[in-house]
Amino acid sequence: MGTVKKMTLKEGYQLYLQSEHWRKYRKFVLQHYGYKCQRCSQRAANVHHKNYDCLNKETLQDVEALCRECHSKVHGKPYNPNEKKFRHPRKSKGGLKFELVIPSALKKL
Repeated sequence: MGTVKKMTLKEGYQLYLQSEHWRKYRKFVLQHYGYKCQRCSQRAANVHHKNYDCLNKETLQDVEALCRECHSKVHGKPYNPNEKKFRHPRKSKGGLKFELVIPSALKKL
């Protein structure tokens, strides 16, 4: 049995985004919306969680397909078209087990 590592909500979310489930669901959402941004109709490259209450059991009401510019706006970040696409690091094969610890104040976000 591996070591148990407690992680923050952000760390757990980043790990979830690497899961096979999310990769397949993300592709499904983009295909469902024809790779069109739900806000401006440009080409969608991102799937945005409207909330984090339904991770691993999202429905189409929980997410939206967005272009990079609209996704940046949703997060209040400046859009830089020259910025390289973020790639999640490869999965660790170290045998670690993760326990997601969500502070009660963050559960309401």
